[in-house]
Amino acid sequence: MENYWKTFWTEHARSTISGHPQHQVLRTLNKKPISEAQFQRILKDIEEKVEICHNDEVLDLCCGNGLITKYLASKCKRVIGVDFAQELVTQIDLEKYQNISVVTEDIRKVDFKEHSFDKVIIYAGLQHFSYKETVYLFDSVICWLKSNGLFYIGDIPDREMLWNFFNTDERERAYFDSIKNDRPIIGTWFESEWLVKLGRNTGFKDIKILQQPENFPYSHYRFDMVLKKSQ
Repeated sequence: MENYWKTFWTEHARSTISGHPQHQVLRTLNKKPISEAQFQRILKDIEEKVEICHNDEVLDLCCGNGLITKYLASKCKRVIGVDFAQELVTQIDLEKYQNISVVTEDIRKVDFKEHSFDKVIIYAGLQHFSYKETVYLFDSVICWLKSNGLFYIGDIPDREMLWNFFNTDERERAYFDSIKNDRPIIGTWFESEWLVKLGRNTGFKDIKILQQPENFPYSHYRFDMVLKKSQ
């Protein structure tokens, strides 16, 4: 799975480097980039759920071309973005956004000092992790967070809503072909209860599953999650 997604995103980034920024990170609907109005609603929703503050130090995992990273940077003290796709992260203007730092690395391998961040976010990235990798990710994040820190996971594919996405005969065939050929279309689909139990066993508190607003482009098959670290 790890090598598959590395190859997929490396090739996709190279083929779309001069294209629409939303298409570069596959934030599309019916194969077209979502509108700026839709994206602004998503950004505001993230800001509210993350409870972003001006003095926060934030870690943005799977940051891609930095569309979310740059918005967070305008609201907080510092953001570190992590992604392995060099062609995507180079889209972030580090001279313009001087409180952003970029680490070009696979987040399965990156490491940070304990208690480094007030907030850690991963948006539309958890699907690229296996269940085992997700367990290790939670272990890492709770270590990196400061006391009372917050872990926000956005745009998680909902296992119970899988057929809301694969909702035509053609899509069903594509789904089963993807399994047969070991070429996942979305990636890992998660049950919310599985993630809640993982969070509790990792040591998080105040775990909340959050439904996306109905007018969001992917609300019919995705959900968000917030977990807090105890003191």
